[in-house]
Amino acid sequence: MTNQFPSQDSEKVSGICSRLRFLREKHFGSRGKRKFADALGLPLSTYVNYEADRVPPSDVLVKVSEITGCDLNWLMTGQGALPIPRCSDPELSEILVRMEKIISSQPKAKQAVTALMNLLSTHGDSNSLSGKDIGAFIPPDTRVIPILGRVAAGEPAPWVGQDAALLATLASKVSHLSADAVKHNDAVDVLKSGKDLPEGFLEIIELCEPVTMGELSVDSFVVTGEYEAAGELFAVKLTGDSMEPVLKEGDYVIADTGAVVKDGATVLAELDSRVGAVCKLYFQESAHISLKSHNAAYEPIVVWKSQIKWIVTVIGAIRQ
Repeated sequence: MTNQFPSQDSEKVSGICSRLRFLREKHFGSRGKRKFADALGLPLSTYVNYEADRVPPSDVLVKVSEITGCDLNWLMTGQGALPIPRCSDPELSEILVRMEKIISSQPKAKQAVTALMNLLSTHGDSNSLSGKDIGAFIPPDTRVIPILGRVAAGEPAPWVGQDAALLATLASKVSHLSADAVKHNDAVDVLKSGKDLPEGFLEIIELCEPVTMGELSVDSFVVTGEYEAAGELFAVKLTGDSMEPVLKEGDYVIADTGAVVKDGATVLAELDSRVGAVCKLYFQESAHISLKSHNAAYEPIVVWKSQIKWIVTVIGAIRQ
């Protein structure tokens, strides 16, 4: 038996996006954006754009077809049919076949089956935290810090110098999400800090769906002990080896938007002459600013102060 997918007669872009969303919901569920993105080998933010209003490149469409078993022609044009994917588990396959026959012969049974699946997905896991607030398993007196991106690989904070209050709003929204919105959480270690980040409870939480405020779309947060900051806090993930051996690729640095930038401090900065942010050591040299690396293989970046779009002080670093 073949399931005929609804054909889309709308404009090509919205049609492909809607079919992509249809497949994701069918195979990974309504909260499955991150799982589908991981299966495709894509960053969550990139996949979200594909579902919204951007046509994926051909290699991604082919991979979608391979993962979901859908007809590539249907995915691209809305024409054609998709065979029901085969199941490698014989017992599960038998259950699916029986369920399909019941629904086909008794259309009203669809509602009952759907209700059963919803019940099982909510209560089937004895360890499930579904229905509880994130706050229920985050200890009191903790601070939630948004992870905004990667330095040296993209602009982590387009709002800097405009409205840092968005960070506080993002962090507060997390406490109102249900626990099943969390993909997983990992413990991390404090590496370096000017005023010592709180030790003990410290972890990184990844969400199934990003939390969005204005231009910011965030799917990961650092949760740490209560910390008195001069401004708002955010974190970014390091790329490259310019700060080795002190900081390594994959480490997270936490910045304070209100901290005073001092000589010798580790900073995040964006320059007029470069795309994206950098993580460096800050030194005031006469009329110039010198941004230096721990790694001696990298030459200092020397700029006029006016060439710095924004700069914030790093108050600590953590490693998974």
